[in-house]
Amino acid sequence: MNQENKSTTKRQAEHAGKVRLLTASERAALRRDMAEASAWMRAELARRRTMNK
Repeated sequence: MNQENKSTTKRQAEHAGKVRLLTASERAALRRDMAEASAWMRAELARRRTMNK
């Protein structure tokens, strides 16, 4: 294993299990993204339902 891979593995091990809290703007963006994905999913399922009839 070369030196770069060793340092990457060590860095990954140091950060394993550590999480950081999202900022308010990151939470808002995540909620917005989830709402958009949910709306797309509902529309896609409705489209597929009508195709099968």
